[in-house]
Amino acid sequence: MSPLPAAALLIEAGGSAALAGHALLAGLALLRRQGPRRAQLLLADGAVLALSLKTGAALLKTMELGSADAILRFLAILALRIALKQAFSRERAWLLRGG
Repeated sequence: MSPLPAAALLIEAGGSAALAGHALLAGLALLRRQGPRRAQLLLADGAVLALSLKTGAALLKTMELGSADAILRFLAILALRIALKQAFSRERAWLLRGG
């Protein structure tokens, strides 16, 4: 039996946990009177991360990864996507601070 379906489920669960965590942070931001803008940004970041992870999980489910090389290529692409998302998030935060 292939470990890919189990890995896909774990990745999907990670995406759901990321979104739930960001929703909690957004709620805390509202309680701390950081404003609705901050809460919206937290939710947006959580949604983008969750969608990225769920996309990766869907690819794992549907792709036929027949070799270790194919798996490593996919992981590299996924890591790059996450790193780019983080870079864009930092840039957006800098712009929101008036940068």
